[in-house]
Amino acid sequence: MLFRNLTINDLDFALNLTKIENWGTTREELEDLILNSSKCALLATIKDKPVGMIFTVSYNNFGFIGNLIVKKEFRNQGIGKQLMQKAISHLEDMGNSLIMLDGVEAAVGLYQSLGFKRSCKSLRMKGKIMFKPSSRVFQMKNEDFQDVLNLDRRIFQADREFLLRQLFTRYTPHCKIIKKDEKITGFIMAIPKEKFLKIGPWIVDSECEFEPDLLVHSLKINEKSFNIQLGMLESNKFAVKIAEKCKLQSYSYSNRMIYNSKDIGDIRNQFKKGMLAIGGPDRG
Repeated sequence: MLFRNLTINDLDFALNLTKIENWGTTREELEDLILNSSKCALLATIKDKPVGMIFTVSYNNFGFIGNLIVKKEFRNQGIGKQLMQKAISHLEDMGNSLIMLDGVEAAVGLYQSLGFKRSCKSLRMKGKIMFKPSSRVFQMKNEDFQDVLNLDRRIFQADREFLLRQLFTRYTPHCKIIKKDEKITGFIMAIPKEKFLKIGPWIVDSECEFEPDLLVHSLKINEKSFNIQLGMLESNKFAVKIAEKCKLQSYSYSNRMIYNSKDIGDIRNQFKKGMLAIGGPDRG
């Protein structure tokens, strides 16, 4: 078995793997992730044929692992474990002192054997949102992007410029900002799916006194109601409270897991409470 970087030429293989797992990942999402994977979207091959993949994203001091999939006929042969080991080594070599992932229950044993510990549940939420226009919510424009990026850096505590710029470029109509006293105090981005909007990132300055749910209620302008789905960490009580206010329901969860962490309690506070929706379990 050999390993090599997964490139844009492998996009069809990667997309087919996610379809088999019924993840609902779009071609555009995978393409952006490949381009943003710090040269470590890895492919496992046997006799020059791809059999598995894994993605990493590095933010220089912490990183994420995601999209670990091995073709069904090649499972239980240690391929997934080897892909994980290579992903961990890559992120450590890039200087990441903290490595995270979201793992389903069936894979928790594998991740624990590699040194990961459970931190909290990573909730999947969904619900129907009623459109409520607000005089404080605006369409995101090019001239807003730097202020949006500065806010995201402060809340997320790392630079996600590539991810945010790609989302803004591809899905401009579904990118909104909220202002208070002419200052941007929050933003939301959404990816349109066939039957719902996939929310994330959804970032607010939680120190400001305003209603962050105004952002999600303003996402669509031609429908009285629309369905949304998003992910958030159960440990973020502020985010959970906003989700309850929007009458969202949890329909599934995975486990946010941390690699070789000595103090899981401190890790739960790694991200500020203003991060209402994660950008994706494989990229934070």
